[in-house]
Amino acid sequence: MAEWVGGHAVDDDAGHALAAAGIFAVTFAGGMLFGWLFIRWNYNLWLPIVLHMLMNAYWSIFGMGTNALGGTWGNVFRAASVILAVVVTLKLTRSDAPHPLPTE
Repeated sequence: MAEWVGGHAVDDDAGHALAAAGIFAVTFAGGMLFGWLFIRWNYNLWLPIVLHMLMNAYWSIFGMGTNALGGTWGNVFRAASVILAVVVTLKLTRSDAPHPLPTE
């Protein structure tokens, strides 16, 4: 049986409190990354959506883990995806560009 923490399953044998804290931290960091990408790409929601879909796809296809914490290879590929997204974003977007909130 699994409990749900922040939309991600926690296995019973994973040590509830520690697993829940880790899953919360991973989910929070992902939310911060996707929020930063959203703002940096001029409020374009498609980039974070597609990145999240691709990360979920390889997580499911290759069985990277039973919850958001994942195993060694799951975290290696997650870190590679994050680094690639950050590097590409920094190369292709301007940091001095204004990021006003959309009015409509």
